[in-house]
Amino acid sequence: MADWTLRPRLLEVLSANGRDFAKKKLLNGNESEKIYAALVYELSVSCAGDEFDYDSAEFKAMVEALLRALKSEDKNLRAAAGAALVYDEESTVFFEHLHEIVPALISSFDTDLIIDRCQRAGPVDVVLIVIGMNLEAFVGDRFINVEKEVFSRPAEAKVDDPRDPQAYMRKVLSDNRSTIDKLRAEWETWWKQHSHLSAVEIGVLMIERSLGVLAAVPSGRNDWDAMTADWCLQKWAGEYIFTRDRLNWWDKNKATYKGPIKGRR
Repeated sequence: MADWTLRPRLLEVLSANGRDFAKKKLLNGNESEKIYAALVYELSVSCAGDEFDYDSAEFKAMVEALLRALKSEDKNLRAAAGAALVYDEESTVFFEHLHEIVPALISSFDTDLIIDRCQRAGPVDVVLIVIGMNLEAFVGDRFINVEKEVFSRPAEAKVDDPRDPQAYMRKVLSDNRSTIDKLRAEWETWWKQHSHLSAVEIGVLMIERSLGVLAAVPSGRNDWDAMTADWCLQKWAGEYIFTRDRLNWWDKNKATYKGPIKGRR
């Protein structure tokens, strides 16, 4: 297994200037090198605010390597790979590989990993939150505010080094274990009941869940449920749907919905 107290720091350093090296390893490295090159490549592109070339050999090699990593016994590797596969909101990789990605995200949800995405500082550094946000979009009969439920109270005991965010995350996991187990069980139960459905059929359920939440929110109100539902709808639609057009868009497209493929890869 990788030493994940060290690995995130290496990813951060390499992401700053290691893209060309990662590209070479993605195409020509051994299996292990390709997986870690894929993590570096994804991080280097997202950190720079660049867009992926979804038709490039490097992007396809990255996806293939990360999908292999989802099968690893190393939970933190599954978590890092899963987060990398779903982080790009313009990509439809999540839809094309939904049945591979969702179980890996659920199984690796309780990770203490924090990977600095170019020192932007915020929830996107916390892999648990990235995974949780995407599970909210992919599965379930309700939206689960992971950030609120898991971080509703601070870690009870002080950590030895307050500058060590992963030590703090370990305390969060320890202090909120029952909540984390409950969330995982809810996702697992829903997935077991629905995993026989195609990605298109699951997309229909998620779109209609989002539309139902948005219909129940008073006009002009911008609360957490509404923002999450709007984001989820955009993810599954493959485009932003303006408020006034939502119901008309779905009435027009439900019968022929094939997933978030319009204008994307």
